Amino acid sequence: MSNNQLNSMKNKSKYLALIVLSIVSYSVTFAQRIVLSPEQKGKFISRHNDWRKQFGTPNVTWSDSLAAYAQVWVDSLYKDSCDYRHRDEGLYGENIWASSSKKVDVIEIVDTWAEEKNNYHGEALIGYNYQLFGHYTQVVWENTTEIGCAVAICSNGVICVCNYNPPGNMSGESPKRKSAK
Repeated sequence: MSNNQLNSMKNKSKYLALIVLSIVSYSVTFAQRIVLSPEQKGKFISRHNDWRKQFGTPNVTWSDSLAAYAQVWVDSLYKDSCDYRHRDEGLYGENIWASSSKKVDVIEIVDTWAEEKNNYHGEALIGYNYQLFGHYTQVVWENTTEIGCAVAICSNGVICVCNYNPPGNMSGESPKRKSAK
């Protein structure tokens, strides 16, 4: 092999390595962690509390520690192409929202969960039925006193996780378990 051919191969290898590095760098930076503004945090709280008021349960407050807990999961999801999935085992209640849009609209996020209200008729959660309305019942669960949320923008859209303390959606119970006694 001549020197010209060797130099040509070396240049092609360098060029290919540069392309691979660029692609890897692009895919790593395309997922973006969003730091929620005080206004966005306030909207999460106020919209949850709007739905809770309609249901007759007390207001919730923002928890930075729950937001940090949610952020850990969002970070894990966006490192994995923002696949929509719940933790296998979590310490808190959890709602997840995903959209193919790149827009972060807090009101839309909470209202999407609350739209399940139409499927809920006051029954206790048993077996499978929470799948019809579990996001809504978590939003309005009476014993929940605090929430924290996190958001990421991914190549395929937006993903949001909100965590709830104490958790709701306890099997055999309904959101207003205090008042039912």
